[in-house]
Amino acid sequence: MDTQIFFLNALNHITTLTPKTLFTLMERFEYDAKRLWEAPFSELSFTGLQPQTGEKLNEERGKINPEKAWNDLQKHHIEIMAHPALINNETPKTQYPELLVQIAEPPPVLYYKGTLEFERHPRLAVVGSRKCTHYGKRVTEDIIETIALHDIVIVSGLAIGIDSYAHLAALKARKPTVAVLANGLDRIYPSMNTKIVQEILEHNGTLLSEFPPGIPPERYHFPRRNRIISGLAQATLVVEANLKSGSLITAYRALHQNRDVFAIPGNIYSPQSEGTNTLIKEGAKIIRRAEDILEEYGIALMPKQAEKTVFINKEPSAHSSLEQKIYDVLSLDMPIHIDDIIKKTAHAPREVNAALTMMELAGRIENVGGGQYICL
Repeated sequence: MDTQIFFLNALNHITTLTPKTLFTLMERFEYDAKRLWEAPFSELSFTGLQPQTGEKLNEERGKINPEKAWNDLQKHHIEIMAHPALINNETPKTQYPELLVQIAEPPPVLYYKGTLEFERHPRLAVVGSRKCTHYGKRVTEDIIETIALHDIVIVSGLAIGIDSYAHLAALKARKPTVAVLANGLDRIYPSMNTKIVQEILEHNGTLLSEFPPGIPPERYHFPRRNRIISGLAQATLVVEANLKSGSLITAYRALHQNRDVFAIPGNIYSPQSEGTNTLIKEGAKIIRRAEDILEEYGIALMPKQAEKTVFINKEPSAHSSLEQKIYDVLSLDMPIHIDDIIKKTAHAPREVNAALTMMELAGRIENVGGGQYICL
């Protein structure tokens, strides 16, 4: 057991200590974590801390057992690494992500499960709406699978919606993916994604968090989590987001970290696309197919992938007049019921059913269930 890491873990359990405050205090105590942990309250009061903050810190510290905090890591099979600036000469070097070192407020400590092989590859952060549309799901699945197949590691937040589909797309490509959590790694949040987590670990992926075991997913943890998602990657892709979405926070975090921001264009009538369309208006690179991302990484599309690349565009080709009418009625993201299709095309139900069958077989439309269709 390394003494420096041991006490850094204990210090990281003090919720009063923000990352910035912990770095400041470590500097004042000559980067000696044991000395900082054992410093009497009178010594802490001379570090420039506000009296109230110093009192809370001292109170919290008295309730934390450093040995139990360390044993909790072993109990839950959680590994720990510290920021290079906090490691002394006697401490073995850790694989703290280099890209995170470069951001304005890096986490002093990171906890992880799985492997850290992602450090050898370029990375793309993928974020988006929890209440994504079918369009957002489809775009994420198709584009991200292609990106992952080109050995770009996908980083996301394990939330329901776009995050989950991004992780699953990477796993479908049998490639590692990184999930950054807003809570301790002794629990999975949301719990419905437990199976995804198992697959991530089975495919040499990684679970990451700056929060120690026992810390729940509080609302204010997610903005902190988002800076790590964007900070781990060379670029951030926003698939769908409304104007008040946390995904936009991640995008702006990426910009402040001097990282690229990409966005998927969406339906101008869909609230889930207001955020992405705004990002594009503000200068984010518009992404219509996987190649748009690959070219930013200097990677050529593999020939086999070129055959099935997604190109976001709704252009009916030369088909029967009824099929063209149906295609014009349908949307990329809002499913339309067959009864509405019949009304809007003004054709007999038998004719519409026959045309829908032919269009589905041709891969031009999709039945998403309940007699509802979208165009592809």
